[in-house]
Amino acid sequence: MARRQPIRAFKIYRKGCVMEVKIYKVPAGKKNPLGYRFRCFMVDATTGEELVGYDNHWPKGSHRHFRGREDAYLFQNIETLLNDFRRDCERVLEEVDDNETS
Repeated sequence: MARRQPIRAFKIYRKGCVMEVKIYKVPAGKKNPLGYRFRCFMVDATTGEELVGYDNHWPKGSHRHFRGREDAYLFQNIETLLNDFRRDCERVLEEVDDNETS
């Protein structure tokens, strides 16, 4: 069986952080009613600490990791997911800037 390829996948390196996005189209079903599997994370490349994350694995469903908390996330579409992830990453990177100039 062929390995499933992501419909979107990329990595970005910025200010010592790695942002990785993987989005797969999958058959909709009980374990994945959305028809998508996704994992969007930003980690500190030095410490490996996960700073921001969005994913939707079974049985938790769609959820968001931010500042040490995990909360449910209402997935609407891929564009909104990517915008939400980008916004949270920018917030964390702004804090890095503030800490470096203090």
